[in-house]
Amino acid sequence: MVGRAVLGTPYAGVFGLLDWATDNWPYVNGKAIYAGVYLLELDASDMLDVVHYFFEEDLRASSGEELEAISKVRQTIYQMLYKKDYKSIFTSPESKYNMSTASDGPVPPASTPPGTERKSYIPPTQFDPDTPAPFGEKIDAPLQ
Repeated sequence: MVGRAVLGTPYAGVFGLLDWATDNWPYVNGKAIYAGVYLLELDASDMLDVVHYFFEEDLRASSGEELEAISKVRQTIYQMLYKKDYKSIFTSPESKYNMSTASDGPVPPASTPPGTERKSYIPPTQFDPDTPAPFGEKIDAPLQ
């Protein structure tokens, strides 16, 4: 019951969480065990709450580059240890974890905002403390 209203089961979200948890079981189960939780001993609703928490926690990153780096490291680890592909919601737009198409799921942050472009490289300002204009002609000398 949310807000004093009984809501229907969000099946797309539940199946998405279960797919994510089973595809990433070594990570999910290891994290749960480390926290002292044995997922397979929980009621289904409690297990889904824990998996949901892990899923949202896994999405927390300071940038798209950080998410991409985490995904690349996990891809390598899963190949080396488990001989299987690591499935991430960030690996490809057609991934089955693409939550932007789910009606009741979260939308993962984009790695770069649409319509932005990279700025060209600007070389650092040369510094020469022995001249009257130590930062060159484009920047005034410090105030005395």
